[in-house]
Amino acid sequence: MNNLNLVQANGEPPSMSPAFIKNLKQDVQNRLDLFAILRLPKVLTVTGNSRASFYQNISDGLWTHPVSIGERSVGWPAYEVMTLNAALIAGKTKEEIRLLVTQLESSRKTFYQVEVPH
Repeated sequence: MNNLNLVQANGEPPSMSPAFIKNLKQDVQNRLDLFAILRLPKVLTVTGNSRASFYQNISDGLWTHPVSIGERSVGWPAYEVMTLNAALIAGKTKEEIRLLVTQLESSRKTFYQVEVPH
């Protein structure tokens, strides 16, 4: 992910050139993409799994459980999908992936923590 500097070395803000604005928009979009919730068809596309294999992986502890996004809708955090795909590409063992799944699911409460006003 691109890390834009919002302050120059001399402490001044950067000039608002068209290139800077374009890079800033891309950086914001990249960060928003991490917090997207992907529905099943998209997850199946990016993992290459069939529906049956995907749900078997969940049962086997090799993929995270979905999160509820509505009364009858579920999805998977994009960050988790990207992380698990990276682990598979890196050749992690099933045991390493099971541990990663456990860590991802337990970190949901802290990684995505949002203060809701009363």
